Amino acid sequence: MKGLFIPGITTELFKGMCTESVKALMAEGITYDVDISGIEGRKLVEIKNLAPGTIVEFGGTQWEILDNHFPTALLSEGVFCLAKDVLFKKAFDEKNCNNWRISTFRDYLNGDFKNNIAAKICENMLLPFDRDLTSDDGLKDYGKCIDYVSLISSNEYRKYRHYINGKSDWWLTLTGWSTLRSSFSHYVQFVNTSGSLGVGIALKEHAAVVPVLCVYPTLKIRVVSDFYKSE
Repeated sequence: MKGLFIPGITTELFKGMCTESVKALMAEGITYDVDISGIEGRKLVEIKNLAPGTIVEFGGTQWEILDNHFPTALLSEGVFCLAKDVLFKKAFDEKNCNNWRISTFRDYLNGDFKNNIAAKICENMLLPFDRDLTSDDGLKDYGKCIDYVSLISSNEYRKYRHYINGKSDWWLTLTGWSTLRSSFSHYVQFVNTSGSLGVGIALKEHAAVVPVLCVYPTLKIRVVSDFYKSE
């Protein structure tokens, strides 16, 4: 079968026309059997070149870029990403303690979960980064720690709120509501479905998990969608 040559129509322009046609059919409720992602031919790009709010795909998961100049424990900068959706549900700590440093869930994220993500990236592009465990009422009893995969803190959530899409369930932060000193060592902060911060117990077995991680700026990924929120 010979190729079709149309004067003035480039390959990329033709692909774009096809993609827009399929999207128009979808809007009309018409079924189709075309893989749009294949038509669009998404290319791999270095993650450092993408703006915060962009949704990307790597390690078998979609992520929202929150900061492409995030400080790491290696005294360099990485790209800070939050999972786009709830990935699974699990208790913050099986002993009902809100200290992220000693939580059972932290062990899991930085063990099996981290290794699974790293394997799918094909090379170890995950960067260690500092976690501030200051409680919501300002107590610094829990200090700091270093993670490869973690949960977002309340302060980080406030900082990057504009870029974060809504989730389907209440999801965990690593921030304790207070500490043992104030007799509130069982409560952690959650983000609820409306986007505001709330409080729940650390032992809640079905708490929604939306991890954060930091990757090398040179990691090559696929763009899923650009940032679309209005100012």
